[in-house]
Amino acid sequence: MIGKVLVAALLTLPAQCAPTAVPNQDRLSIPAIGLNRVIVIGGQRQLDAGNAVNYTEGGRSLCWPDEGCIVYIAGHRTSHGAVFNKVPSIEMGSQITITHGGVAYSYTVVDKVIQSRTHLAPDFFRGDLMVQTSWTATTSMLVYAVRSDP
Repeated sequence: MIGKVLVAALLTLPAQCAPTAVPNQDRLSIPAIGLNRVIVIGGQRQLDAGNAVNYTEGGRSLCWPDEGCIVYIAGHRTSHGAVFNKVPSIEMGSQITITHGGVAYSYTVVDKVIQSRTHLAPDFFRGDLMVQTSWTATTSMLVYAVRSDP
């Protein structure tokens, strides 16, 4: 119960007080586009503070690479710090690394799609890692990757 109360309290913090990960602990690295960012946990407030966010808003459960679920990282492309401004340049086969708890997990990009924000495809959540950023006012760019380490 305390954990749920703590998470609820953290998600109500003002954007300037957004929780941050311990440096070199939870990170997103995409060398092909020169991205290496701390990952924070949260939702829209943390996105709007210019972070790469392990997105948990809207009932989405927190997921890390060692938990057997789809890791979902989101960030803005053209506003709020534009942390994902180079995501559209990611090519198939590019490598992505998520570092969590001091362990690096490698992924290979296998697909990149433009998705309506209102009519989600049946396979919207797929792969092992999904990186999302804005594309237009009504669409998002989704980059899907699969684990490439043992």
